[in-house]
Amino acid sequence: MKSATRRDGRLASRGETSTVSRELGRGRAAYGEQAWRDAFEALSNADREAPLTDTDLERLAWAAALAGHNDVHCATLERLHDLRVAAGDRLPAARAAFWLGMRLLTLGEIGRATGWLGARGPPGREPTRVRGARLPADHERLRRAVPQA
Repeated sequence: MKSATRRDGRLASRGETSTVSRELGRGRAAYGEQAWRDAFEALSNADREAPLTDTDLERLAWAAALAGHNDVHCATLERLHDLRVAAGDRLPAARAAFWLGMRLLTLGEIGRATGWLGARGPPGREPTRVRGARLPADHERLRRAVPQA
């Protein structure tokens, strides 16, 4: 079965079969209405039916965060990062790594966060540093901003 959407989230064209599942359609609609719990549930169901595309995976990540599912949010951002690296989309991959690192900081997971926010990325993953891209604060300021346990 062909993907219902392209990587950019638009419907497929040029003769490609377009089959958006009911759950995916429901998830997109709920996301657009900022009904985060409904969006999370529907997008999760759609992801179980078939792996989500880039844009829908990002929707799932943020719906999970806004519905209070931090574990799913982090796992989905990791998947999104890996998907974007595999596609050669380095800036969007770095953006996913940045948001994952920031979320991990707020959850008190300093070690994992600094891996994702570091220039080399977490162990075992391809670095996603983009030439000229900089974090809004250096690591020392981030370390001081997070209370030590």
